[in-house]
Amino acid sequence: MPSDCLTGHLVRDAFRRVKCSPEGIPLDGRFGGVAIEPSKVRVGEILIPSLLDSGERTAAVREGLRRQAALIVCPRGTGVDDRRVVEVDDPVRVLWSLARVWRQGIEAPIVVVAGSTGKTTTKEMLAAILKGRWSRTHATLGNWNGEVGLPWSILRMPSDAPVGVLELGIDRPGQMRERLDLLEPSVAIVTHVAEEHLAGLSDIETVAREESLALSDVARRGGLLAINTDDPWLRPFVHQFPDVRKVAFGFSPRPRLQRMSSAAPIRTRQLVGCYLPDVTQLGVSFPDGAVESFALPIVARHHAENLLAAISVAVGLGVSADEIREGLNGFRPMVDRTASTELSCGVTLIRDECNANPRSMRAAIDYLDELTRERDYGRRFLCLGDMLDLGRAGPDLHRSLAPTICEGDIDSVLLVGDLMSCLHQELERRRFPGDVCHFPSRERLVEALVSQLGPRDAVLVKGSCGMRMDLVSAAIVEFDRDLGALLA
Repeated sequence: MPSDCLTGHLVRDAFRRVKCSPEGIPLDGRFGGVAIEPSKVRVGEILIPSLLDSGERTAAVREGLRRQAALIVCPRGTGVDDRRVVEVDDPVRVLWSLARVWRQGIEAPIVVVAGSTGKTTTKEMLAAILKGRWSRTHATLGNWNGEVGLPWSILRMPSDAPVGVLELGIDRPGQMRERLDLLEPSVAIVTHVAEEHLAGLSDIETVAREESLALSDVARRGGLLAINTDDPWLRPFVHQFPDVRKVAFGFSPRPRLQRMSSAAPIRTRQLVGCYLPDVTQLGVSFPDGAVESFALPIVARHHAENLLAAISVAVGLGVSADEIREGLNGFRPMVDRTASTELSCGVTLIRDECNANPRSMRAAIDYLDELTRERDYGRRFLCLGDMLDLGRAGPDLHRSLAPTICEGDIDSVLLVGDLMSCLHQELERRRFPGDVCHFPSRERLVEALVSQLGPRDAVLVKGSCGMRMDLVSAAIVEFDRDLGALLA
Protein backbone atom coordinates (compact mmCIF):
# COMPACT_ATOMS: atom_id res chain seq x y z
CA MET A 1 0.00 0.00 0.00
CA PRO A 2 1.44 3.43 -0.89
CA SER A 3 2.59 5.06 2.34
CA ASP A 4 1.37 8.49 1.19
CA CYS A 5 -2.26 7.31 1.06
CA LEU A 6 -3.04 5.65 4.41
CA THR A 7 -3.27 8.84 6.43
CA GLY A 8 -4.06 9.56 10.03
CA HIS A 9 -7.44 10.92 8.93
CA LEU A 10 -8.35 7.59 7.27
CA VAL A 11 -7.18 5.56 10.25
CA ARG A 12 -9.13 7.70 12.72
CA ASP A 13 -12.21 7.42 10.51
CA ALA A 14 -11.89 3.63 10.55
CA PHE A 15 -11.60 3.55 14.34
CA ARG A 16 -14.54 5.91 14.75
CA ARG A 17 -16.74 3.56 12.70
CA VAL A 18 -16.22 0.83 15.29
CA LYS A 19 -16.75 3.28 18.15
CA CYS A 20 -13.12 3.46 19.18
CA SER A 21 -11.14 6.70 19.61
CA PRO A 22 -7.54 5.83 20.46
CA GLU A 23 -5.02 8.48 21.33
CA GLY A 24 -1.69 8.65 19.61
CA ILE A 25 -2.90 8.70 15.99
CA PRO A 26 -1.66 11.98 14.53
CA LEU A 27 -4.04 13.41 11.94
CA ASP A 28 -1.08 14.38 9.76
CA GLY A 29 0.54 10.96 10.17
CA ARG A 30 1.09 8.49 7.35
CA PHE A 31 1.29 4.72 7.65
CA GLY A 32 3.20 2.34 5.42
CA GLY A 33 0.49 -0.32 5.29
CA VAL A 34 -1.16 -2.98 7.43
CA ALA A 35 0.46 -6.24 8.58
CA ILE A 36 -1.25 -9.19 10.25
CA GLU A 37 1.83 -11.21 11.22
CA PRO A 38 4.19 -9.82 13.89
CA SER A 39 7.24 -11.40 12.26
CA LYS A 40 6.56 -9.59 8.97
CA VAL A 41 5.54 -6.10 10.08
CA ARG A 42 7.76 -3.37 8.69
CA VAL A 43 8.79 0.00 10.07
CA GLY A 44 5.89 2.46 9.99
CA GLU A 45 3.13 -0.10 9.39
CA ILE A 46 0.02 -0.85 11.43
CA LEU A 47 0.11 -4.31 13.00
CA ILE A 48 -3.17 -6.13 13.69
CA PRO A 49 -2.12 -9.57 15.00
CA SER A 50 -5.66 -10.90 15.29
CA LEU A 51 -5.17 -14.68 15.09
CA LEU A 52 -3.62 -15.12 18.52
CA ASP A 53 -4.16 -17.25 21.58
CA SER A 54 -4.27 -15.33 24.84
CA GLY A 55 -0.78 -16.50 25.73
CA GLU A 56 0.68 -15.12 22.48
CA ARG A 57 -0.64 -11.56 22.69
CA THR A 58 2.09 -9.96 24.77
CA ALA A 59 4.86 -11.59 22.73
CA ALA A 60 3.23 -10.41 19.48
CA VAL A 61 2.95 -6.84 20.73
CA ARG A 62 6.56 -6.77 21.91
CA GLU A 63 7.71 -8.14 18.55
CA GLY A 64 5.74 -5.42 16.77
CA LEU A 65 7.33 -2.74 18.95
CA ARG A 66 10.77 -4.21 18.37
CA ARG A 67 10.19 -4.05 14.62
CA GLN A 68 9.03 -0.42 14.95
CA ALA A 69 5.40 -0.78 13.98
CA ALA A 70 3.73 2.64 14.00
CA LEU A 71 0.54 1.31 15.61
CA ILE A 72 -0.44 -2.06 17.09
CA VAL A 73 -4.11 -3.03 17.39
CA CYS A 74 -4.53 -6.08 19.62
CA PRO A 75 -6.95 -7.85 21.98
CA ARG A 76 -7.15 -6.62 25.54
CA GLY A 77 -4.90 -7.98 28.24
CA THR A 78 -1.39 -7.60 26.84
CA GLY A 79 -0.12 -5.63 29.82
CA VAL A 80 2.08 -3.50 27.55
CA ASP A 81 2.06 0.24 28.29
CA ASP A 82 2.93 2.09 25.10
CA ARG A 83 1.07 4.82 23.19
CA ARG A 84 1.46 2.81 19.99
CA VAL A 85 -0.54 -0.10 21.47
CA VAL A 86 -4.33 0.09 21.11
CA GLU A 87 -6.27 -2.64 22.89
CA VAL A 88 -9.77 -3.36 21.58
CA ASP A 89 -12.43 -6.02 22.07
CA ASP A 90 -12.23 -7.29 18.48
CA PRO A 91 -9.19 -6.44 16.32
CA VAL A 92 -10.83 -8.05 13.28
CA ARG A 93 -13.58 -5.40 13.37
CA VAL A 94 -10.89 -2.73 13.16
CA LEU A 95 -9.26 -4.58 10.26
CA TRP A 96 -12.58 -4.67 8.41
CA SER A 97 -13.25 -1.01 9.15
CA LEU A 98 -9.85 -0.03 7.78
CA ALA A 99 -10.55 -2.12 4.67
CA ARG A 100 -13.92 -0.42 4.12
CA VAL A 101 -12.36 3.03 4.38
CA TRP A 102 -9.53 2.04 2.03
CA ARG A 103 -11.94 0.44 -0.48
CA GLN A 104 -13.69 3.77 -0.94
CA GLY A 105 -10.54 5.19 -2.50
CA ILE A 106 -10.10 2.38 -5.05
CA GLU A 107 -11.60 3.10 -8.46
CA ALA A 108 -10.25 0.08 -10.34
CA PRO A 109 -12.55 -2.86 -11.14
CA ILE A 110 -12.38 -5.77 -8.73
CA VAL A 111 -12.82 -9.34 -9.96
CA VAL A 112 -14.11 -11.73 -7.32
CA VAL A 113 -13.27 -15.44 -7.67
CA ALA A 114 -15.64 -17.62 -5.63
CA GLY A 115 -16.62 -21.29 -5.69
CA SER A 116 -16.17 -24.58 -3.87
CA THR A 117 -13.00 -25.73 -5.65
CA GLY A 118 -10.31 -24.31 -7.91
CA LYS A 119 -10.48 -20.74 -6.59
CA THR A 120 -6.81 -20.25 -5.83
CA THR A 121 -5.45 -21.73 -9.06
CA THR A 122 -8.05 -19.91 -11.17
CA LYS A 123 -7.18 -16.67 -9.38
CA GLU A 124 -3.46 -17.21 -9.93
CA MET A 125 -3.95 -18.00 -13.63
CA LEU A 126 -6.23 -15.01 -14.13
CA ALA A 127 -3.84 -12.67 -12.33
CA ALA A 128 -0.95 -13.87 -14.51
CA ILE A 129 -3.02 -13.33 -17.66
CA LEU A 130 -4.11 -9.83 -16.66
CA LYS A 131 -0.56 -8.86 -15.74
CA GLY A 132 0.29 -9.45 -19.39
CA ARG A 133 -2.01 -6.51 -20.18
CA TRP A 134 -1.83 -4.56 -16.91
CA SER A 135 1.49 -5.23 -15.20
CA ARG A 136 0.36 -3.79 -11.85
CA THR A 137 -2.62 -6.12 -11.48
CA HIS A 138 -3.26 -6.79 -7.78
CA ALA A 139 -4.20 -10.26 -6.52
CA THR A 140 -4.85 -12.11 -3.27
CA LEU A 141 -1.72 -13.65 -1.78
CA GLY A 142 -2.04 -17.43 -1.67
CA ASN A 143 -5.47 -18.39 -0.38
CA TRP A 144 -5.94 -15.55 2.14
CA ASN A 145 -9.65 -15.41 1.31
CA GLY A 146 -11.43 -15.45 4.68
CA GLU A 147 -12.29 -13.39 7.73
CA VAL A 148 -8.80 -11.90 8.05
CA GLY A 149 -7.32 -12.49 4.61
CA LEU A 150 -10.05 -10.76 2.61
CA PRO A 151 -9.88 -7.33 4.29
CA TRP A 152 -6.10 -7.60 4.35
CA SER A 153 -6.14 -8.24 0.59
CA ILE A 154 -8.07 -5.01 0.10
CA LEU A 155 -5.64 -3.11 2.32
CA ARG A 156 -2.72 -4.45 0.26
CA MET A 157 -4.24 -3.15 -2.99
CA PRO A 158 -2.69 0.14 -4.18
CA SER A 159 -5.32 2.79 -4.75
CA ASP A 160 -4.01 3.27 -8.30
CA ALA A 161 -3.85 -0.43 -9.26
CA PRO A 162 -5.50 -1.00 -12.68
CA VAL A 163 -7.47 -4.08 -11.57
CA GLY A 164 -7.79 -6.38 -8.56
CA VAL A 165 -8.34 -10.16 -8.58
CA LEU A 166 -9.55 -11.24 -5.15
CA GLU A 167 -10.41 -14.72 -3.95
CA LEU A 168 -13.46 -15.09 -1.71
CA GLY A 169 -14.06 -18.05 0.59
CA ILE A 170 -17.00 -18.78 2.88
CA ASP A 171 -17.88 -21.41 5.48
CA ARG A 172 -21.28 -20.32 6.81
CA PRO A 173 -24.43 -18.54 5.57
CA GLY A 174 -24.31 -14.75 5.51
CA GLN A 175 -20.58 -14.46 4.91
CA MET A 176 -20.91 -14.09 1.14
CA ARG A 177 -23.22 -11.09 1.45
CA GLU A 178 -20.98 -9.43 4.05
CA ARG A 179 -17.85 -9.96 1.98
CA LEU A 180 -19.41 -8.80 -1.27
CA ASP A 181 -20.52 -5.62 0.49
CA LEU A 182 -16.87 -5.04 1.41
CA LEU A 183 -15.42 -5.79 -2.03
CA GLU A 184 -18.10 -4.17 -4.23
CA PRO A 185 -16.88 -6.23 -7.21
CA SER A 186 -17.71 -5.43 -10.82
CA VAL A 187 -16.75 -8.87 -12.20
CA ALA A 188 -17.63 -12.28 -10.72
CA ILE A 189 -16.80 -15.88 -11.47
CA VAL A 190 -17.92 -18.92 -9.48
CA THR A 191 -15.71 -21.88 -10.37
CA HIS A 192 -17.88 -24.79 -9.16
CA VAL A 193 -20.50 -25.68 -6.59
CA ALA A 194 -19.69 -28.78 -4.54
CA GLU A 195 -19.87 -30.14 -1.00
CA GLU A 196 -17.72 -27.85 1.16
CA HIS A 197 -17.77 -26.61 4.76
CA LEU A 198 -21.01 -28.47 5.41
CA ALA A 199 -20.52 -28.07 9.15
CA GLY A 200 -21.58 -24.47 8.60
CA LEU A 201 -23.28 -24.53 5.20
CA SER A 202 -25.39 -27.64 5.97
CA ASP A 203 -26.05 -28.99 2.47
CA ILE A 204 -25.26 -28.58 -1.22
CA GLU A 205 -28.37 -26.43 -1.75
CA THR A 206 -27.11 -23.90 0.80
CA VAL A 207 -23.65 -23.95 -0.77
CA ALA A 208 -25.18 -23.22 -4.19
CA ARG A 209 -27.35 -20.41 -2.86
CA GLU A 210 -24.48 -18.72 -1.02
CA GLU A 211 -21.84 -19.11 -3.76
CA SER A 212 -24.18 -17.89 -6.51
CA LEU A 213 -24.77 -14.67 -4.58
CA ALA A 214 -21.50 -13.51 -6.12
CA LEU A 215 -23.14 -13.65 -9.57
CA SER A 216 -26.41 -12.00 -8.58
CA ASP A 217 -24.59 -9.26 -6.65
CA VAL A 218 -22.42 -8.29 -9.61
CA ALA A 219 -25.44 -8.54 -11.93
CA ARG A 220 -27.24 -6.06 -9.68
CA ARG A 221 -24.25 -3.73 -10.04
CA GLY A 222 -24.38 -4.06 -13.85
CA GLY A 223 -21.03 -5.83 -14.02
CA LEU A 224 -19.61 -8.81 -15.90
CA LEU A 225 -20.42 -12.46 -15.08
CA ALA A 226 -18.41 -15.54 -16.05
CA ILE A 227 -20.69 -18.59 -15.84
CA ASN A 228 -19.62 -22.23 -15.79
CA THR A 229 -22.23 -23.97 -17.95
CA ASP A 230 -20.88 -27.42 -17.03
CA ASP A 231 -22.10 -26.90 -13.46
CA PRO A 232 -25.84 -27.61 -13.10
CA TRP A 233 -26.11 -25.22 -10.15
CA LEU A 234 -24.62 -22.33 -12.14
CA ARG A 235 -25.93 -22.99 -15.67
CA PRO A 236 -29.33 -21.28 -15.08
CA PHE A 237 -27.58 -17.93 -14.66
CA VAL A 238 -26.89 -17.90 -18.41
CA HIS A 239 -30.55 -17.04 -18.98
CA GLN A 240 -30.97 -14.71 -16.01
CA PHE A 241 -30.20 -10.98 -15.96
CA PRO A 242 -30.66 -10.45 -19.74
CA ASP A 243 -29.24 -6.92 -19.65
CA VAL A 244 -25.99 -7.97 -17.98
CA ARG A 245 -22.82 -8.87 -19.88
CA LYS A 246 -21.84 -12.53 -19.49
CA VAL A 247 -19.22 -14.96 -20.69
CA ALA A 248 -20.46 -18.55 -20.64
CA PHE A 249 -17.76 -21.22 -20.58
CA GLY A 250 -17.58 -24.98 -20.38
CA PHE A 251 -16.53 -28.19 -22.08
CA SER A 252 -20.11 -29.24 -22.84
CA PRO A 253 -21.89 -28.20 -26.06
CA ARG A 254 -22.92 -24.57 -26.20
CA PRO A 255 -26.21 -23.84 -24.41
CA ARG A 256 -28.85 -22.31 -26.65
CA LEU A 257 -29.19 -18.64 -25.76
CA GLN A 258 -32.60 -17.04 -25.61
CA ARG A 259 -33.59 -13.54 -26.68
CA MET A 260 -36.05 -11.73 -24.45
CA SER A 261 -37.49 -10.09 -27.59
CA SER A 262 -36.64 -9.87 -31.26
CA ALA A 263 -35.05 -6.46 -30.69
CA ALA A 264 -33.04 -7.42 -27.61
CA PRO A 265 -29.36 -8.23 -28.22
CA ILE A 266 -27.82 -11.34 -26.73
CA ARG A 267 -25.24 -10.03 -24.27
CA THR A 268 -23.64 -13.41 -23.59
CA ARG A 269 -20.43 -14.51 -25.26
CA GLN A 270 -19.59 -18.20 -25.27
CA LEU A 271 -16.31 -20.08 -24.92
CA VAL A 272 -16.14 -23.84 -25.37
CA GLY A 273 -13.09 -25.77 -24.23
CA CYS A 274 -11.83 -28.95 -25.83
CA TYR A 275 -8.98 -31.33 -25.09
CA LEU A 276 -6.51 -31.47 -27.97
CA PRO A 277 -4.54 -34.58 -29.05
CA ASP A 278 -1.53 -32.89 -27.47
CA VAL A 279 -2.51 -33.25 -23.81
CA THR A 280 -0.36 -30.26 -22.86
CA GLN A 281 -2.67 -27.92 -24.81
CA LEU A 282 -6.17 -26.59 -24.17
CA GLY A 283 -8.31 -25.74 -27.18
CA VAL A 284 -10.83 -22.92 -26.84
CA SER A 285 -13.55 -22.05 -29.34
CA PHE A 286 -14.13 -18.28 -29.23
CA PRO A 287 -17.38 -16.41 -29.92
CA ASP A 288 -16.21 -15.45 -33.42
CA GLY A 289 -15.67 -19.11 -34.31
CA ALA A 290 -11.88 -19.03 -34.04
CA VAL A 291 -10.24 -21.91 -32.17
CA GLU A 292 -7.16 -20.98 -30.17
CA SER A 293 -4.79 -23.26 -28.30
CA PHE A 294 -3.15 -22.47 -24.96
CA ALA A 295 -0.37 -24.34 -23.19
CA LEU A 296 -1.57 -25.90 -19.94
CA PRO A 297 0.68 -24.67 -17.11
CA ILE A 298 -0.30 -27.82 -15.18
CA VAL A 299 -1.27 -30.82 -17.30
CA ALA A 300 -4.40 -32.00 -15.49
CA ARG A 301 -8.05 -32.09 -16.46
CA HIS A 302 -9.24 -30.03 -13.49
CA HIS A 303 -6.56 -27.42 -14.15
CA ALA A 304 -7.74 -27.23 -17.76
CA GLU A 305 -11.12 -26.28 -16.27
CA ASN A 306 -9.42 -23.65 -14.11
CA LEU A 307 -7.60 -22.23 -17.13
CA LEU A 308 -10.80 -22.05 -19.20
CA ALA A 309 -12.45 -20.19 -16.31
CA ALA A 310 -9.58 -17.68 -16.14
CA ILE A 311 -9.60 -17.20 -19.91
CA SER A 312 -13.34 -16.51 -19.87
CA VAL A 313 -12.91 -13.59 -17.46
CA ALA A 314 -9.96 -12.25 -19.45
CA VAL A 315 -11.97 -12.36 -22.69
CA GLY A 316 -14.81 -10.53 -20.97
CA LEU A 317 -12.32 -7.82 -19.98
CA GLY A 318 -11.11 -7.45 -23.57
CA VAL A 319 -7.84 -9.38 -23.38
CA SER A 320 -6.80 -10.96 -26.68
CA ALA A 321 -5.70 -14.57 -27.22
CA ASP A 322 -2.11 -13.46 -27.82
CA GLU A 323 -2.13 -11.43 -24.60
CA ILE A 324 -3.54 -14.42 -22.72
CA ARG A 325 -0.69 -16.62 -23.95
CA GLU A 326 1.87 -13.97 -23.06
CA GLY A 327 0.46 -13.54 -19.57
CA LEU A 328 0.42 -17.29 -18.92
CA ASN A 329 4.18 -17.33 -19.40
CA GLY A 330 4.36 -15.63 -16.01
CA PHE A 331 2.18 -18.17 -14.21
CA ARG A 332 3.89 -20.25 -11.53
CA PRO A 333 1.89 -23.05 -9.87
CA MET A 334 1.72 -23.04 -6.10
CA VAL A 335 3.66 -25.90 -4.56
CA ASP A 336 0.67 -27.31 -2.64
CA ARG A 337 -1.87 -27.22 -5.51
CA THR A 338 -1.46 -30.49 -7.41
CA ALA A 339 2.12 -29.60 -8.25
CA SER A 340 4.24 -32.59 -9.27
CA THR A 341 7.97 -32.80 -8.60
CA GLU A 342 10.39 -35.53 -9.58
CA LEU A 343 12.72 -36.18 -6.66
CA SER A 344 16.34 -37.17 -7.08
CA CYS A 345 15.54 -40.74 -6.02
CA GLY A 346 13.20 -41.07 -9.01
CA VAL A 347 9.93 -40.74 -7.08
CA THR A 348 7.31 -38.31 -8.41
CA LEU A 349 5.68 -36.39 -5.55
CA ILE A 350 2.31 -34.72 -6.14
CA ARG A 351 1.48 -32.21 -3.41
CA ASP A 352 -2.10 -31.02 -2.86
CA GLU A 353 -2.24 -30.49 0.89
CA CYS A 354 -3.86 -27.09 1.26
CA ASN A 355 -7.52 -28.08 1.18
CA ALA A 356 -9.82 -30.97 0.42
CA ASN A 357 -13.45 -31.68 -0.32
CA PRO A 358 -14.96 -34.60 -2.26
CA ARG A 359 -14.76 -32.90 -5.64
CA SER A 360 -11.16 -31.73 -5.28
CA MET A 361 -10.17 -35.12 -3.85
CA ARG A 362 -11.57 -36.95 -6.88
CA ALA A 363 -9.88 -34.49 -9.22
CA ALA A 364 -6.50 -35.08 -7.56
CA ILE A 365 -6.91 -38.87 -7.71
CA ASP A 366 -7.84 -38.61 -11.40
CA TYR A 367 -4.75 -36.46 -11.94
CA LEU A 368 -2.50 -39.15 -10.46
CA ASP A 369 -4.11 -41.64 -12.82
CA GLU A 370 -3.74 -39.33 -15.85
CA LEU A 371 -0.13 -38.44 -15.05
CA THR A 372 1.06 -42.00 -14.62
CA ARG A 373 -0.54 -43.17 -17.86
CA GLU A 374 1.75 -40.94 -19.89
CA ARG A 375 5.00 -42.57 -18.76
CA ASP A 376 6.34 -45.88 -17.56
CA TYR A 377 5.67 -45.43 -13.85
CA GLY A 378 6.16 -47.95 -11.09
CA ARG A 379 3.70 -48.11 -8.20
CA ARG A 380 1.08 -45.48 -7.46
CA PHE A 381 0.53 -44.43 -3.83
CA LEU A 382 -2.33 -42.39 -2.36
CA CYS A 383 -1.62 -40.70 0.99
CA LEU A 384 -4.88 -39.15 2.13
CA GLY A 385 -5.89 -37.23 5.25
CA ASP A 386 -9.37 -36.29 6.43
CA MET A 387 -11.59 -33.87 4.55
CA LEU A 388 -12.58 -31.64 7.45
CA ASP A 389 -15.59 -29.40 8.12
CA LEU A 390 -18.13 -31.59 6.31
CA GLY A 391 -20.51 -31.90 9.26
CA ARG A 392 -22.75 -34.91 9.66
CA ALA A 393 -22.23 -35.86 6.01
CA GLY A 394 -18.49 -36.39 6.62
CA PRO A 395 -18.47 -40.20 7.01
CA ASP A 396 -20.61 -40.81 3.90
CA LEU A 397 -18.62 -38.31 1.82
CA HIS A 398 -15.39 -40.08 2.74
CA ARG A 399 -16.91 -43.42 1.74
CA SER A 400 -17.97 -41.84 -1.57
CA LEU A 401 -14.32 -41.65 -2.66
CA ALA A 402 -14.06 -45.43 -2.89
CA PRO A 403 -15.42 -45.84 -6.46
CA THR A 404 -12.93 -43.30 -7.84
CA ILE A 405 -10.04 -45.11 -6.15
CA CYS A 406 -11.22 -48.55 -7.26
CA GLU A 407 -11.61 -47.40 -10.86
CA GLY A 408 -8.09 -45.95 -10.97
CA ASP A 409 -4.86 -47.87 -11.32
CA ILE A 410 -3.82 -47.37 -7.69
CA ASP A 411 -1.44 -49.80 -6.00
CA SER A 412 -1.49 -48.64 -2.39
CA VAL A 413 -3.73 -46.39 -0.28
CA LEU A 414 -2.37 -44.99 3.00
CA LEU A 415 -4.90 -43.16 5.17
CA VAL A 416 -4.75 -41.05 8.33
CA GLY A 417 -7.48 -39.34 10.35
CA ASP A 418 -10.67 -40.45 12.07
CA LEU A 419 -12.88 -39.89 9.03
CA MET A 420 -10.54 -41.72 6.68
CA SER A 421 -11.29 -44.87 8.66
CA CYS A 422 -14.70 -44.77 6.93
CA LEU A 423 -12.99 -44.83 3.53
CA HIS A 424 -10.74 -47.65 4.75
CA GLN A 425 -13.77 -49.75 5.66
CA GLU A 426 -15.49 -48.99 2.35
CA LEU A 427 -12.44 -49.96 0.30
CA GLU A 428 -12.20 -53.24 2.17
CA ARG A 429 -15.92 -53.84 1.66
CA ARG A 430 -15.46 -53.30 -2.08
CA ARG A 431 -12.41 -55.60 -2.04
CA PHE A 432 -10.03 -52.99 -3.36
CA PRO A 433 -7.33 -55.02 -5.16
CA GLY A 434 -4.38 -52.98 -3.92
CA ASP A 435 -2.97 -52.44 -0.45
CA VAL A 436 -4.94 -50.24 1.94
CA CYS A 437 -4.01 -49.30 5.48
CA HIS A 438 -5.26 -46.78 8.04
CA PHE A 439 -2.64 -45.29 10.37
CA PRO A 440 -3.01 -43.71 13.82
CA SER A 441 -0.63 -40.85 12.97
CA ARG A 442 1.17 -39.11 10.12
CA GLU A 443 4.47 -40.37 11.47
CA ARG A 444 3.41 -44.01 11.20
CA LEU A 445 2.10 -43.39 7.69
CA VAL A 446 5.42 -41.87 6.61
CA GLU A 447 7.38 -44.79 8.09
CA ALA A 448 5.31 -47.28 6.12
CA LEU A 449 5.47 -45.24 2.91
CA VAL A 450 9.21 -44.55 2.69
CA SER A 451 9.99 -48.21 3.38
CA GLN A 452 8.19 -49.08 0.13
CA LEU A 453 9.18 -46.25 -2.22
CA GLY A 454 11.35 -46.96 -5.21
CA PRO A 455 12.41 -45.31 -8.48
CA ARG A 456 9.56 -44.45 -10.89
CA ASP A 457 6.93 -44.60 -8.11
CA ALA A 458 4.37 -41.78 -7.85
CA VAL A 459 2.87 -40.45 -4.60
CA LEU A 460 -0.13 -38.16 -4.17
CA VAL A 461 -0.42 -36.40 -0.79
CA LYS A 462 -3.74 -34.70 -0.09
CA GLY A 463 -5.97 -33.68 2.81
CA SER A 464 -7.53 -30.68 4.50
CA CYS A 465 -5.15 -28.00 5.72
CA GLY A 466 -5.90 -28.87 9.35
CA MET A 467 -4.57 -32.40 8.79
CA ARG A 468 -1.08 -30.98 8.11
CA MET A 469 -0.40 -33.35 5.25
CA ASP A 470 2.32 -30.91 4.23
CA LEU A 471 4.38 -32.57 6.96
CA VAL A 472 4.00 -35.87 5.10
CA SER A 473 5.32 -34.24 1.92
CA ALA A 474 8.15 -32.64 3.87
CA ALA A 475 9.09 -36.05 5.30
CA ILE A 476 9.18 -37.56 1.80
CA VAL A 477 11.44 -34.74 0.61
CA GLU A 478 13.67 -35.27 3.66
CA PHE A 479 13.83 -38.99 2.90
CA ASP A 480 14.92 -38.15 -0.64
CA ARG A 481 17.60 -35.79 0.68
CA ASP A 482 18.92 -38.36 3.15
CA LEU A 483 18.96 -41.05 0.48
CA GLY A 484 20.90 -38.76 -1.83
CA ALA A 485 23.48 -38.06 0.87
CA LEU A 486 23.81 -41.79 1.58
CA LEU A 487 24.45 -42.61 -2.07
CA ALA A 488 26.82 -39.69 -2.64
